[in-house]
Amino acid sequence: MNGLAHAAKIAAEQDGVISARQCLAAGMRWDEITQRCRIGAWRTVYRGVYFLHGDQPLPTRARIRAGLLTAGPAATAVLTSAAELHGLPFIPEDPAVHVSVPGALNRLDQPGLLVHQLVIDEQHRHTVDSMCTTSVVRTVADLILRLGRNDAVSMLDGALRLDRISTDDLPLVAAVIPGPPGAAAARRGLV
Repeated sequence: MNGLAHAAKIAAEQDGVISARQCLAAGMRWDEITQRCRIGAWRTVYRGVYFLHGDQPLPTRARIRAGLLTAGPAATAVLTSAAELHGLPFIPEDPAVHVSVPGALNRLDQPGLLVHQLVIDEQHRHTVDSMCTTSVVRTVADLILRLGRNDAVSMLDGALRLDRISTDDLPLVAAVIPGPPGAAAARRGLV
């Protein structure tokens, strides 16, 4: 199998996206990657990550996967990006992909990609379709602190109705909420 065919196979298993590192490991050369982008067959999503269907709309899951690939193997999808992967309802539209990386940020932010530095316990890191993401409980807790009251209630109610979380999970959600302003009120509303 030649390098391009091998890269296409990898991308097919990754929502149509692939990193430059993966292309090189598949046997492609830099000039081949550049040529694919130049002719419009591939489209750069984020630095060093490409969408192999350059003329098609980029699906949300592909954007999230591209954000994780560009941020590196320790990256975790968080906030609205994690909510998308978990299928949480009533999440306000967010044009940005949100990922978190441990350690120094090294200015990984790019247009459409926001890189955070959140402390995520191992118990709250899960995998969805080979993408690392915060658990449903952690995702709900993070969003409760960032959404307005009405959006937070809608999201929580929808997550309960769709069985993404159960009423037994509500104390766990409350326990995960840290101590910034508004956290005490959010915890009281859950228990």
